[in-house]
Amino acid sequence: GGDTQERPKQRGPKQGRPMQGRPNQDRNGKLSSTELDKLVRKMVPDVTDRLQLKFCDVDLAPKKYHNGAKIVYVHIANDEYEPGMSTVAQDVLKLTNSDVLLMGVSYINKSKKASYQLASIIGRASASLDDINLNHTLGSLNGGGHPKAAAASIRMDRLDKMDPEMQNAASVEEILEKLVEKVCEAVPPVKCARELMTHSEKLVVCQPSHTMVEAMEIIFNCGYRTIPVVNEDGILKGVVSMGDLELQINNGLGKRPVKSCMRSKLYLARPEANLHDVEMALVEKGVGCIPVVEAHGGESASGESMSGLSMCNGIDMSQGTSRYSLLGMITRTDVLRQHAYYSTHQQPEWPLV
Repeated sequence: GGDTQERPKQRGPKQGRPMQGRPNQDRNGKLSSTELDKLVRKMVPDVTDRLQLKFCDVDLAPKKYHNGAKIVYVHIANDEYEPGMSTVAQDVLKLTNSDVLLMGVSYINKSKKASYQLASIIGRASASLDDINLNHTLGSLNGGGHPKAAAASIRMDRLDKMDPEMQNAASVEEILEKLVEKVCEAVPPVKCARELMTHSEKLVVCQPSHTMVEAMEIIFNCGYRTIPVVNEDGILKGVVSMGDLELQINNGLGKRPVKSCMRSKLYLARPEANLHDVEMALVEKGVGCIPVVEAHGGESASGESMSGLSMCNGIDMSQGTSRYSLLGMITRTDVLRQHAYYSTHQQPEWPLV
């Protein structure tokens, strides 16, 4: 036979020490998702720790409420450039349950000629906040992006080339405060309790003299889980829920009046109370519903005038020591509609009350 030509052996990839440099980067020099996740897990606790530290002092708390929107701003000073901070900002927006987050990230750039502070201003807004344009807001720093996500990079020694409003800023914190004012100008007025509530004419109520069995029948017929208890004059005395009634009826107390099991210590809202205050009570305090009332004669029986959203601590409304006329009721469903979590045309099968 003829000579056979031996093919050279194909060598596999060299086994040895990995390449030096930034780890796990693709050909474009971007961090892999694994490395980015590690960075986020490293940075988020640091950011949230600083937020919690400042929250302890009301005067230094990096947050502001305007027209019901929660705006959080924070400055993070790093020793060197850290990639992936935009992802961190998005996570901080969710962790702080904010409507708008303005996060300043700075470090000192050291070169042979001079050292100067570089800052990145990252803006994020929740999808539920309408009429906010962070692209326009950060345009004063020659930045850009999208209405709900924008950023700007600045040299603190060259602020004279920025918007005239920013030229007088002496620190990253002052820049953030000026940007917060711009955001506040763009936040539309929030709806008040009068616009959110279900009016008393449409509410299903029971009277203190009704038995628990009668109140349970009313709840079954209307489909709500909680209903207000009012007297003949329309004065609020408390609220009673299906759970409260079931417990008493199962114990053989169904013929007793509702006033013996109703809850009389309630969160109350004036008609002018804003959406943020209502949400605080419904979500953070675990309240199922909030009666909207007006004090009889402008003041309560104890002489304390109502202002905003208030908790009637120590006031037994069932004993006639308070005179609040029921105007309406706000539930979680009413608040969800305002945030467009579902269409107002799609009514839930079981109202959340």
